[in-house]
Amino acid sequence: MARKRQPSPDHMTKARLVEEIVALLHEREGVIVDRNVRLPALSDPNDIREIDVLVTGVVAGYEIRIPIECKNYEKRISAGQIDEYKGKLEDVGLPVRGAIYVCVNGYGKDAKRRAKDHGVKAYYLEGLTADRLSSAIHQTFQSFVYLLLRVERVKFQSDRNDDSLWAVAFMNDKWGNVVGGIWDILWKKWMAGEIPAVWGEQELEIVPPEGWRWHIDDPVHPRTVTVALKMLGLVLTAEGEAHMHLLHDIVEEQYDRAHIRAVFAENPELKLTVVENEDQLVAATRPGGIGNIVFEMEKAPRIHILDKLYWPPTERAIQVVGARVGEVMAMDEPDWSLLDNMQELTFSDLEGTDISAIWGKTWTGHPSERGEDWPLKWPGGQGRPVRVNPKKRKR
Repeated sequence: MARKRQPSPDHMTKARLVEEIVALLHEREGVIVDRNVRLPALSDPNDIREIDVLVTGVVAGYEIRIPIECKNYEKRISAGQIDEYKGKLEDVGLPVRGAIYVCVNGYGKDAKRRAKDHGVKAYYLEGLTADRLSSAIHQTFQSFVYLLLRVERVKFQSDRNDDSLWAVAFMNDKWGNVVGGIWDILWKKWMAGEIPAVWGEQELEIVPPEGWRWHIDDPVHPRTVTVALKMLGLVLTAEGEAHMHLLHDIVEEQYDRAHIRAVFAENPELKLTVVENEDQLVAATRPGGIGNIVFEMEKAPRIHILDKLYWPPTERAIQVVGARVGEVMAMDEPDWSLLDNMQELTFSDLEGTDISAIWGKTWTGHPSERGEDWPLKWPGGQGRPVRVNPKKRKR
């Protein structure tokens, strides 16, 4: 007696692959999707027939069962194979009309007509590799978009001839204590949504909060400060792999359903793109592939000051400045003129070249690092003023 030929491993892999994908495409809330369901024939309970995928649901209190036949054959499906499927369904008592037949290489002309006559939905599955042993791999991308407010320029007018930017950058209370500055006001307004998150440049006049005064010796000198602001988009994009599967109805000549599964590495390499308008944003977040996942835009936790540093100040930036001051103070006879070159420090000197500095540790001397809010009533948020001896104040 000739030994029955066993299916090859590749044959089993191909069969299970299509069954798995088709089951996934039909998973929905409220339905049950089973694979390889074994049912007895009506005429002989000992004759067991197998249904590749069986979808069960309840409509208006009635149970609905939809059988699905899955074939991963190299050749097209013939009319005879459609008839065999019809016979199997009738043998186990499952409905023929509304049943589904899925293949990967299409149907012969007669098979298409026969499926239509029987009321069988004939689909072919797209998304496998040429050898039909696995799902095709496509590029896919996911992007995280952060909005960063940048201070482009600062304009100020005053009746004092010796005013500089740093003279107007910070503010005191009426006792002379430094309580904050224009960078704090801008940062707070931006994070609170009081500055429009729109593309392009905009101007804002800085008005000191109640109880704050410009950092000058004589507070009666009037001044106005206007800042030019620009919103940037920081697009961080990661590339991944995706499988896309489509079921095409050959009778209706349209896609019935689709499923895309994207996979990204746990710590993917990120590409940074800086954008300044909507067109650039669209281009950066849709680089190609079969899927582009864009997460909701968020505001970066800092603002960018005059291409010099982030604000609130990072621990790194303050350490760089502190190191320069420390070098001068370590001299037997400190040459304070050496600190005049502090303005020569570049953005990369202070913040480095890694974009992650935006999320870096905040300088411990800034109130936000201590969990305090701006504007503060008094330095340290203790509710009590720190008075400055008038005799020691600069005239």
